[in-house]
Amino acid sequence: MRLRGLARPTVDVPRVWCGPVALAAITGEPLSAFPRKPRRGGMSSFEVDTALRLCGYRLDVLRFARGERLPLHRLLARIPGARGILAVPGHWMAFEGLLVLDAWSLRATWVHDHPARRRKVHRVTVVYSAGSLEEDLRGFLLGSRLGAGAMLERVAARELRR
Repeated sequence: MRLRGLARPTVDVPRVWCGPVALAAITGEPLSAFPRKPRRGGMSSFEVDTALRLCGYRLDVLRFARGERLPLHRLLARIPGARGILAVPGHWMAFEGLLVLDAWSLRATWVHDHPARRRKVHRVTVVYSAGSLEEDLRGFLLGSRLGAGAMLERVAARELRR
């Protein structure tokens, strides 16, 4: 699984929005496959999760309380090899390892060079392929028995102790 860069807006899709861009980067579907609702800003977390499930992905979702939120660059450094979609206030981004892709740049950027690297993450959706569990473990946890949610919860608990 790879994070896919996107083409610039075309006549079919004149403007891009963060939710559809993050979904297209993860799934490989065109931007037009994830329409934005008219007269409403952005996609809800329910819509993002539903779209990923309809594309055949398995999800592991973790929400952070206000005091537990980590900056983007610190969170991604602690979950190496993970792939999915995360939410900072008012914005969705796709990530894979330390690469972040969003509607601002439409290309993968290292998290340490990203303009939103210090924004607090309030929701992480780790995405697994519909393939075998062995493939997911090899690609993400390298044999660890922890699921992504448990791993992220440990990271959050460790950060709170500091």
